[in-house]
Amino acid sequence: MANKLGRIRLFKERETPNDVVYTPLSLAKLLINMADIQPSDRVLDPCRGDSIFYNNFPDCIKDFCEITENKDFFEYNEDVDIILGNPPFSQWKKWLEHTVKLNPRKIAYIMGVLNITPKRIDFLKKHGYFLSKFHITTVKGWFGNTLCVIFDKLGNECITYDIERR
Repeated sequence: MANKLGRIRLFKERETPNDVVYTPLSLAKLLINMADIQPSDRVLDPCRGDSIFYNNFPDCIKDFCEITENKDFFEYNEDVDIILGNPPFSQWKKWLEHTVKLNPRKIAYIMGVLNITPKRIDFLKKHGYFLSKFHITTVKGWFGNTLCVIFDKLGNECITYDIERR
């Protein structure tokens, strides 16, 4: 237990804050491929950062938000088909609330395995989104396992879960 607490402390105190985590190109391409973007899709990169997703989107209608460029995701209100990116982990609740408010057909996010909770899955399900695809990986320097997830309005649920503890 002490070793695990030490790793958590080191992760929280590292030089790069939890909300500024750059995605490896291979992981960005994996999530993009999982999203099955079509040329007519309007795709939003909600936190562009170094453009690893945005610059690798296939032919489509694309837009971005980036707080450092005064394009705040929480102020974005355009119609989009797909929202795809690696959001700040410390803001998941607020982030998901705004994501569903935008009502995309598909949500494609990178999430830490600890961030995909039954309550969050249930929240998305209540808004018509079903977890249709996920991929588990490990990224050097990131805490724990990482998931590439697709929540789809047109898909079928691929996971079951309990809201209440057993």
